[in-house]
Amino acid sequence: NVEIVISDNASTDETPKVAEEYLKKYNFIRYFRNEKNVGPDLNFISVIEKSNGKYAWLFSDDDWLNDGALKEILRIIKNYKPCYISVNYYYSRSKNDSKFVHKFQKKHMIERDKTGLDINEMFDIRNHWISFISGNIFNREYIHAENYKHIVGTIIKWGWIQVYIIADILNEKTCGYVSSYYSVIARTGNGRADLSAFTKTMVDTFNYSFEQFNVNGVVHQKVINGIRKTFLPLKTFLKEKDKNGENISPLLIPFYYKLFSVIPSNFITFAWKLKRMLTGKGFSLPQNSKMED
Repeated sequence: NVEIVISDNASTDETPKVAEEYLKKYNFIRYFRNEKNVGPDLNFISVIEKSNGKYAWLFSDDDWLNDGALKEILRIIKNYKPCYISVNYYYSRSKNDSKFVHKFQKKHMIERDKTGLDINEMFDIRNHWISFISGNIFNREYIHAENYKHIVGTIIKWGWIQVYIIADILNEKTCGYVSSYYSVIARTGNGRADLSAFTKTMVDTFNYSFEQFNVNGVVHQKVINGIRKTFLPLKTFLKEKDKNGENISPLLIPFYYKLFSVIPSNFITFAWKLKRMLTGKGFSLPQNSKMED
């Protein structure tokens, strides 16, 4: 009942060779290779179009399917027939070539399944973490692939088309499902070198999708705030630039944060150190910030 569809986006490694080995062993695997790299968004759309199943589970090439996850998702599909499923996931950080340590992704993960969700309820529960590619399962009946292609590269860039697809599917529908099963193990330590993918294009995609489908203003602001807290340390946020020195989206800067510009930076630094000391982290600033911080 399950097929694996590989869409090789003109990779320069040994993907074709590895895929060929598995194709010889298993008849439920199908392999396609793009003549040129079409970018992540068009590749996501392409692999959904090439699939035959009623449901399509987008999955990155560096994440793992957790034990028991497939059985659980098939159970959900059989019993509830949702139009969209969002799953919980772990983080896994490599300590060496052979040992991985799993760590719960706690933010916006849930303890009990939720069904019959509309667009506002879904984004309120998941916030911007819904953009995690391997956490998304779509009922292909509700996919409008040709419509998505028209906005890729102009309005939506850098691998966020899944956000728009989710909003499109749940628009005026109450058929979303959030699974509490930790179905995916996501590898950390592979953050994008171009942080503007998070501080600019991710913001633009959420903003455009929310405006197109009239997402509640409170939910909209919660997601923007979530992106700010996750990807912008205070000292870079105050400069209105990310850690690479690139301009961040104006949407990440509420008008009242402008007040910080008239407060001496030494005072802000002292206040931050004091807060860290009171919370048991010592009277110092973190040397390196991690995405999950």
